[in-house]
This record gives sequence, structure tokens and C-alpha cells, in this order.
Amino acid sequence: MNLQLDPTTMETLLGLPWFSACGEPFQFPGAMAVKNPKEALKGISSARWENTFLDFRGDFTTSLCLLSIGSKEKPDRQWNPLAQEFKEKYLSALEPLWQKALEPLGLWEKAVQDDLRFVLLGIAVIDAYKEILETPVFFRQLMALYQSGHLPCGWKGKKDKGCFLVY
Repeated sequence: MNLQLDPTTMETLLGLPWFSACGEPFQFPGAMAVKNPKEALKGISSARWENTFLDFRGDFTTSLCLLSIGSKEKPDRQWNPLAQEFKEKYLSALEPLWQKALEPLGLWEKAVQDDLRFVLLGIAVIDAYKEILETPVFFRQLMALYQSGHLPCGWKGKKDKGCFLVY
């Protein structure tokens, strides 16, 4: 089994209308809007957002490890090479797109850059496993928020009963 980043997903990421709808009204189940860039930066810098993302990613990697226990292919061992491929092939193309969209909003800050690198890497790598392990709802919703032109920037509430904060 040789897992790869899905070229269609990577093309989708490269073609997104990055942050083009930030600050505009939206309707999205499981999400609530923040009012301004300052609130977006506060949310994206919060421990709650980081911990929630890590919890959901941890759930996925636990499932992946359990799947690998009985497998000769050990798909969990492909995570790091997939992450490295994303960093080498796609980050350098994505970052200028993010910068162009976020600078006018006053959001091209280190915390936002670090979050985008980490979150989008997680989305891309988890997506690479979709043929053997279903992509969790959390990550599908996160991708849909980026596709809508918004910036997911935090989490309100507990992990399983909370909602995305979005600018």
C-alpha cells in the first residue's frame, strides 16, 4: 500500500478563494462568526483551538494505529512521508495565496501562519487515508469552511458539543 496525497484535493486547495469571504455573513451548521480580525486572531491563538484540533487529529491517528495493528502494510507509518511531501510540494505555493488574502485583513500574523500550516497539513494527510479510513466530520467541515472563503479560527465549547469560530 503506497498512500499519496490526493492530487484533486491538492488542486482544490491551490484553487480556493482563500479568505475572500472573511467578515461576511454566513450560514454554516456547527459554526459561529467572530466579529473582527482581532477576535479571529484571539481564537486562532487560543489553547482551546489548538487542543481541540489535536484531540480530533489524535482520534484519527488512534484509529489509524488500530487499523495498522493487523495490517502488513502498516499505513500509519506513511503519515510522516505524506506530511513531508505536503511541506515540500505544496506549502510554498499555498503561503503566498494566504499572505495575499490575509495581509489586507491585518491577519498575516505568525500565529495565523503557524495555524494554517499545521491545520492544512493535517487536512491533506488525513485526506490521503480516505480510501482506508473515513475522513472524520470535523475535518470535512473544516475543509468546507476554507472552501467557503472563511477562516476557521477557534472552537467554542467542549470538544464533542462545541462549534467552530469563523471569520
